[in-house]
Amino acid sequence: MALNLPKQPPLKFATPKGNERERLIRMRTALVMGSPFYGLLALRLKFKEMPEIVTAGTDGKGFSYNPAYVAALTDSQVKGLVAHETMHCCNGHIWRRGTREPRLWNIACDYAIDPVLVRGKFDVPNETVNPAWLGWAAEQIYPVLLEEVEKQKQSGGSGKGKPQAGDGEGDGQSAYQQALDQLFGSGPTKGQVNDAPTQSMIQDQAAWKQAISSAAQVAKAQGKLPSDIEMMVDNVIKSRVDWKSLTSRFAQQVAALDYTWRAPSTRYAPMGLYLPKLRSEHVGPMVFGWDTSGSHFDKKTQEATAAEVIELMRAVQPEKLYVAYCDASLQGTMELDPNDSPKWKPKGGGGTDFRPVFDWVEEQGIEPACLIFMTDCMGSFPEGAPPYPVLWLSTIEPEKLGSYMPHFGETIFLDI
Repeated sequence: MALNLPKQPPLKFATPKGNERERLIRMRTALVMGSPFYGLLALRLKFKEMPEIVTAGTDGKGFSYNPAYVAALTDSQVKGLVAHETMHCCNGHIWRRGTREPRLWNIACDYAIDPVLVRGKFDVPNETVNPAWLGWAAEQIYPVLLEEVEKQKQSGGSGKGKPQAGDGEGDGQSAYQQALDQLFGSGPTKGQVNDAPTQSMIQDQAAWKQAISSAAQVAKAQGKLPSDIEMMVDNVIKSRVDWKSLTSRFAQQVAALDYTWRAPSTRYAPMGLYLPKLRSEHVGPMVFGWDTSGSHFDKKTQEATAAEVIELMRAVQPEKLYVAYCDASLQGTMELDPNDSPKWKPKGGGGTDFRPVFDWVEEQGIEPACLIFMTDCMGSFPEGAPPYPVLWLSTIEPEKLGSYMPHFGETIFLDI
């Protein structure tokens, strides 16, 4: 498929006139009247003038903007910019980056957003538009862009390895940054999202889901809800219904093996999930933390946990799956192959401490593709994040977690 990766045209700036905030408010009001879905959600973002940033950005609460950048835009483009930042929040881009390189993740998010906005007749400044990617998620677009950057590095530089968060920072001439500049133009793109989600930002996800549902209902009642947006809303609202597929998707995205989106798997397509196919036969070793504490030891929850492990083995087929039972201490471990039919013997009933599982992984010298922990999160976390991706399957909703919200990794909330 032709990628159609035009360089971003030079950003335009003008001398601020002092009415940039007024224009933003006026265009947001126009959205409320003409495109209520975008407009009502944009009301959640507080405008904040920040001359130190290049263009504009959002953290899920505020809309930060460079007044010189906004001053150079037409009213139509300002309206498109407000819709663009709102779409970052609607799609959860602020919370979904994980360990992906920030700038390339932001570009992938723009590619996911802008075709929808252009199709909705919005004037998006410096749009990143590839019609072939209409309906693609940023997680699907990112590995395709990353592959192009790697090819560019091979042809124009000597950099090695895939970028991680912070790769190339402080060295504007790194091979990765050079390849990125050659493909997309120098400097950051518009609509930047924060580098890493804070605890309060993660808690905001539930509030955004409710707001998205409400805004969609209002827009639909007025006959102003585009079909593309209606599909997106359905996916957002139903995101934790099919939790097994969501877990499989996370594992496949982060596993350190050779996945491809070029020929997506169709197994979960009827559920709106487009998962990658493996180019090779096995995923690297994975670890599953099994909470057996007293607050999580009821029959229903334990059966749900067992079902999740079975689904994980079937859908992902890791090279090896290590299961660690843990309450306040490590209560036992299992080492499973993809074709095993395990007999579960969870032990526990005490307090909750997640640290023994992470300590055990380190002591055993295991280098997992990722660690998945199913728990109510009401326990003691390690002080820092491990050197591998972590997914928390929380059986408690975010508004009830408070200080027990995981401070690293990605969190998915399950309704079991």
